[in-house]
Amino acid sequence: MDAHLAERVEATDLAAVSGLSTGHFYQAFRDVTGTSPKDYLLRRKTERARAWLESDPAVTVTEVAHALGFSSSRYFATVFRRHQHLPPSGCRR
Repeated sequence: MDAHLAERVEATDLAAVSGLSTGHFYQAFRDVTGTSPKDYLLRRKTERARAWLESDPAVTVTEVAHALGFSSSRYFATVFRRHQHLPPSGCRR
């Protein structure tokens, strides 16, 4: 999943790759990670975004959001705040 953060990743595709049914995949994923595939993916995206924003003052929040596959910077900011406990602009301080 980490290698494909900017792409649309569907749980059904992940289940197929793992050789499990969708239901078994969800349960196995939750058992290992403690979260759903969607929440894991969003958390990983925001971790990558935070590192990017902290390391590159020239990049905009919108550029990061779009590069990581978010449809809007507003949705990105909402997800970022939920997982990183600060707004994307807070990485600049």
